[in-house]
Amino acid sequence: FFFLLNNSIFLDYKMHDHPIYRSMAMPMPEGPKLFNTAPKSAFEKEMLIEEEKNNTEIFVTDLTNPGTPLEAFEDIIMRSNWDINERSLAPFPAYHPLERTHCVISIGNASPRLIAARISDACVQMSLAARYSDSKCTAHLSSSDFCEMNVRLYASSAGEGERSATIVEVQRRRGDSLAFHRYAQKILAAAEGQEGLEFCNNAAPSIPHEEFKMKFHTQDRKNVIAALEIAGGLLKKDRSDANQLGMESLCLLTDPGKTGLITATMVSRAILTGSTRAIKESASPSLRKRGEGPIIPSSSFDEEDAILQSLDIRKTILSLIQFKKLSRDEGEDINLSDEESPKRNSLIDDEDSPDGNWRRSSFDSELSNVMHNLALAVLANALDMVAKDGSLCDTINQQQWLGDSALVQTLLDVLRKAETRPHDAMLSARCLASLVDASTKAIEHAMKLDALTVVNQAKNIGRNRHASLARETDHVYESLSSRTLTGTTVYM
Repeated sequence: FFFLLNNSIFLDYKMHDHPIYRSMAMPMPEGPKLFNTAPKSAFEKEMLIEEEKNNTEIFVTDLTNPGTPLEAFEDIIMRSNWDINERSLAPFPAYHPLERTHCVISIGNASPRLIAARISDACVQMSLAARYSDSKCTAHLSSSDFCEMNVRLYASSAGEGERSATIVEVQRRRGDSLAFHRYAQKILAAAEGQEGLEFCNNAAPSIPHEEFKMKFHTQDRKNVIAALEIAGGLLKKDRSDANQLGMESLCLLTDPGKTGLITATMVSRAILTGSTRAIKESASPSLRKRGEGPIIPSSSFDEEDAILQSLDIRKTILSLIQFKKLSRDEGEDINLSDEESPKRNSLIDDEDSPDGNWRRSSFDSELSNVMHNLALAVLANALDMVAKDGSLCDTINQQQWLGDSALVQTLLDVLRKAETRPHDAMLSARCLASLVDASTKAIEHAMKLDALTVVNQAKNIGRNRHASLARETDHVYESLSSRTLTGTTVYM
């Protein structure tokens, strides 16, 4: 048996020791069927010519319509940050896998230059940080929620003698897919010229302090303490992903649109003051005895305050804002001035390059930028919530670090980078607006540092590139100008 088996293998090997010629069918892959490239009959060509004539007439009618004058199109092109050269528009590659988030716009409906201007205007309204390449007809966009995407324009034609079109493709590079699709839909709708688009996010409903003051319960405080313990534990771990998750948790906890007003207010108090109780309650505990809310034993607050002090979330957030790191060396003061702490500005500026912040940095530098942004968001949310609670002025008077010159200068330094880091500048402007509205000392420190000039420059950048930045800096500029005109400050 083994002899026969080995003999058969030997014979099979001898039969196939020379090349064997075989044939097989190899069909050519088909490209994306964006247009029908088959030859047209005479009747079909006449129909296409008539359709093109009708579309041209409609396009001219829209331009001459009093509702959409020609000056409106010229205005959007003049203020556009993306001025492409139509001759450099690359043809659509034959075998390019086109994303589903794309649209095809006929030249008769809009020129490539007008499409780019519409996209640029939509990015400004949505507060998307954009880096445009006029020669390559591409744009790299990034949102405040760390969603990055690319926009490309291609030239395409239906065939010889037929009208051409512009292909707009939006491709996700990183970030939440749901957030990407929301941005992509608005970008494509704006490229097509749709009207009535809503780009601004809906703000959280505001409730007077008297309405939700009586709703604080012991269970709410326990839930807040438990959530803060989880977030603080994540910040103390030695893993970068856990640290980022902890900061993201604090952002959600201080956002009233995500967790509600009660939780956001109590978490904001805990971050700024180290206690969930209000400033007036801690200063005058007798207020509770007169029937203003349920009487809560002070021992319960003391236990919770001890837990919050052990977490020391405020120290971590301030370190991320000023130094871009979670912890500092032992003995390093958190409120050092520029002369005493020369490393502070260098740590903030270490990633800057001639190309701005758009050059891909190392992982550690990128993580520090993300954590710095999250810390600014937490501080901005906390200041807003305590301001709505009506106790921000008392909080700043009690917590001296909020009105300190070091924090004000750090926020102004971030605001100076509005052109390369507009999302950070917008959050810094939110923090400055809250501090300026509630603290005279913060105004004095800001005016000594030439805050009006810095804020005005950031406001001009925001008007051209970032709507949210323009809105927040306008608030800061008005507050500083009004205080200066009334004689509160004399530093100019």
